[in-house]
Amino acid sequence: MKRTLNMIVSEILAKKKEAKLTGHEIAEVIVKTEREFITKKIKRTGKTEKALVFQLMSEIGAQYPKMKFLGVGKTTSHPIKYYYKASLIRKVAPAAKATKAAKPAKSAKAVKGTKKTSKKAK
Repeated sequence: MKRTLNMIVSEILAKKKEAKLTGHEIAEVIVKTEREFITKKIKRTGKTEKALVFQLMSEIGAQYPKMKFLGVGKTTSHPIKYYYKASLIRKVAPAAKATKAAKPAKSAKAVKGTKKTSKKAK
């Protein structure tokens, strides 16, 4: 299974349950410990490790809404710090229950603001 940034961040924070880490600290840990992930990212982007730390910082901030499902929380004060809390983990509903039946299409008369006009003969 492909490891994503979200999974890696969640695992790092789960190992350090009591700690609250900034995005920069998390990015530095990723660069030091996740060599395979970093080498692939360097090949794709062509950036140096130092530049990659800053890119990872911004990606962590951007991906935070998805990380909530993995138990990652964040502080409201600045600098923003991320932490792990198992009670934040959310279960995703099965796909069959999450989808709704499609609504039938409205006829041209039922759609507000549309008129059928006929061409007048001269």
